[in-house]
Amino acid sequence: MTGDLPSDFAAERERLLDPAHDEHKDIIGYLQDYPDPASVSYLKSAIALKRKRKASAA
Repeated sequence: MTGDLPSDFAAERERLLDPAHDEHKDIIGYLQDYPDPASVSYLKSAIALKRKRKASAA
């Protein structure tokens, strides 16, 4: 499936883990538009980061 992905797809997966912006929901939607098994680890990491940020904010 990887050959069918947009050229910026890998960069968007990496950007998902960057806390320096507020576009995480948009990036997750983008990843859902082009399902790829390699995205699963990025999504899991993003969820873990969100939990850490919420815990530190409390």
